[in-house]
Amino acid sequence: MTATIDYDVAGLATPTMAEMLTEAIRGAMFDLHTGLPAAVVNYDPSAQSCTVRPLLRRAWRMDDGSVRLFDIPLITHVPVVFPAGGGWSLTWPLVAGDVVYLAFAERSLDSWLASPPGPTVDPLDVRMHDLSDAVAIPGLRQRQAALLNAGLSGIRLGREDGTVEVSMTAGEIHIKAPLVVLDSGGSADSPIPRGEPLRIWLETLSVWLQALVLPVSGGSAGPPLAPPPPLPADLLSLTAKVK
Repeated sequence: MTATIDYDVAGLATPTMAEMLTEAIRGAMFDLHTGLPAAVVNYDPSAQSCTVRPLLRRAWRMDDGSVRLFDIPLITHVPVVFPAGGGWSLTWPLVAGDVVYLAFAERSLDSWLASPPGPTVDPLDVRMHDLSDAVAIPGLRQRQAALLNAGLSGIRLGREDGTVEVSMTAGEIHIKAPLVVLDSGGSADSPIPRGEPLRIWLETLSVWLQALVLPVSGGSAGPPLAPPPPLPADLLSLTAKVK
């Protein structure tokens, strides 16, 4: 939207050069966009782009001193900025209502977005700081919606409700989830042993082996005094598997 400045010259003094320059600058700045929060309307994971609804209105001070507010329309095909580099990336599905921060590029992004990675491109358009050249950075939050379980002593990755998370500190990695699958490229899931039942069973097996009477050379051993310890029923994990 372009601001139009109308002067009612009846009964008004001729504006000075400074006043006209000030109004011209204000009019130009009305269409200069830098950044603002927005809510996701929908997200296209294949294109990593979204449609957003800006969450701040535009304000223009009228000649009588009042302020007129303008709603900013939906912005479509906004690229989403996920952390990535060096062949690694971190992505997640955005849902309607997620808040993002919109940053508006200095020049048109159209030709750059359509070009192969690498070369410097001609923007092919002289527009600057335009609404159509926004990128979305997920994660901006209002103070009343601050994360309750943000990591205080390390890195945390997980759901906001705390049901699934991976946390890393200087010497430990913690995984919390109803089910953990270690995927090594196999075709089937196999439960992995639980640490404490496995330790107890191995200690029991060691005692049993030490009590065995092994045959001397040329002789034979009798049956063991006691059968070997059975595998505990809770040895295999119900929440951790390896593939």
